[in-house]
Amino acid sequence: MVELLQSYGGKPDGTIAGLYRQTELAEQLIAGIAGNRNPDDISRSKPLGEELLSAGACGGDSEIVRMALELVDWPRDDPRWFGILEQLLRMWNHGHGQWTSMELDWGSYPTCFRLILKYCDPNVRGRITDQGQFGLTILHSDGVGSSW
Repeated sequence: MVELLQSYGGKPDGTIAGLYRQTELAEQLIAGIAGNRNPDDISRSKPLGEELLSAGACGGDSEIVRMALELVDWPRDDPRWFGILEQLLRMWNHGHGQWTSMELDWGSYPTCFRLILKYCDPNVRGRITDQGQFGLTILHSDGVGSSW
């Protein structure tokens, strides 16, 4: 479908590449724009590395996650890591939509998790309100530890 849309002028992005495990597309995006976004393009709000990392984690593609990690330069305790770790729990390709594919490897999600943990503090806190409440770690989220 991506190729069909491209043939009509569609421009896939890092989200499409990551969610649908399109490793070659991710490589082309990285080679074509080297991690920078066109600031005039209002449809793109995140840098390519962040977009690929988030979607690659959600989609469970360890190669895309590996490539994307080279494009982000966040401190280990940056709260953005919490959102990335949370993406892994969504398991996009094994959910309840027509896009799911149970034939894809489930084992790729823990591989992605291990890769990301090399760059971030496992105790990074997320979901912090203006009053400083919550401040959850990824261990507070459902599913972690029980099946991995």
